[in-house]
Amino acid sequence: MTETTLYERLLGIERHRRVCDVRLAPEQGNVEVGVEFVGETLV
Repeated sequence: MTETTLYERLLGIERHRRVCDVRLAPEQGNVEVGVEFVGETLV
């Protein structure tokens, strides 16, 4: 399982979205997760 797949499952991200980036800053206690839209354009 990749890191992005793990965060998708943890956050419940499903259809038309995917985790594209994960940045950890443990010294600050931060986790940044980038999510992008995948699929047809919304109108």
